[in-house]
Amino acid sequence: MPDQKTLAFEALVTAIHALDRYGSDHRVARQSSEKAIRLLNQVMRTGDDLIVVFSEDRIIVGGSVINDARKVAGSLGPPLRALGFQTLRVRQGVDRDDIARFTQDMLQHPAAQKPERIGTSRLSAGTVSDGERTETPACPALIGLCGPLADLHSGILNESRIKSGELENIAEAVLCSFTNQSSAVLELVEIENHDQYTMAHSVNVSVLAGALARSIGASDSAVEKAVIAALLHDIGKREIPSSILLKNGPLSDRERRVVLNHPAAGARMLFERDDIPLLASVVAYEHHRRLDKRGYPEPASATTPSVASQIVQIADIYDALRSHRPYRRGMPIEKVIQIMSNDAGKAYDRALFETFVDRVLVRTDHARNSTGLDSAA
Repeated sequence: MPDQKTLAFEALVTAIHALDRYGSDHRVARQSSEKAIRLLNQVMRTGDDLIVVFSEDRIIVGGSVINDARKVAGSLGPPLRALGFQTLRVRQGVDRDDIARFTQDMLQHPAAQKPERIGTSRLSAGTVSDGERTETPACPALIGLCGPLADLHSGILNESRIKSGELENIAEAVLCSFTNQSSAVLELVEIENHDQYTMAHSVNVSVLAGALARSIGASDSAVEKAVIAALLHDIGKREIPSSILLKNGPLSDRERRVVLNHPAAGARMLFERDDIPLLASVVAYEHHRRLDKRGYPEPASATTPSVASQIVQIADIYDALRSHRPYRRGMPIEKVIQIMSNDAGKAYDRALFETFVDRVLVRTDHARNSTGLDSAA
């Protein structure tokens, strides 16, 4: 059964079709618009925008992947893609005038003109990289994953059964972000406050890890498992009190022990579940281990961290160093690469890290929008 966001989007599509067919004064058009407005504003009560991303054969509605795009979006997708648009955004307070203006813009704009955006401030369509980025720098498909991922983490902590398709939908949305076009920019979620760090960081790590796994020629199945493992790699941190996790200063010995326990805690949560790939528990346990055995937890044997764990570790370190934290500001990309280069061959495989720099980082906004690699202070 479709979720509430998908139902609201379907109602919007119906309203647009009714306006196109009957005109704004017709009873059917009015009733369809009123239903869409009611459902849309209900799902946006938390203040989050509803983001819909279109591709050729599927759409992502509020972080959920719908494989049968035609069934849900009807004929809305083709005219938007003809205008060069991939993203539809709905904001709280959308009304009949917004829907009417959007419909008029969509149907009357010649595709050859390629406008930057159509619609209003509360209902608009544009590209993933259009002028909206200055207001919301994160990829719309990804920023909507933080809430569902937090719910998924909470369910695992509570030992609840994962709903069918819940984990796969989140992973599929991540996969869509870097597999549609090999030359596309990798969008990362901008972390706006400390409270959302763990979820946004996990989404970013999953994008970078999935792109790296794809770059080394991993199979589709292996790439998906790496993405899922990355999404869950820090779940053990959910047991760390926020007073420690967000502490602005050095940790005491006791606090450090609590932090160092999060890989083992996360692995225990995931290991005995049959609804999560076994690789996720392996990566949760190993993502702070090093090739030179200096990481944690201390290895009980001479085993080497798996390739998947090294992939997630590289992505994890990169995003952590780039992000602002309570105790320091994010580092410029040049400094991050320098620090990580010093650990290549010691913490993780050197060739794997060089592939990350050469084939993944060049696709991020951080690298493409800078002089050299990065001009950030």
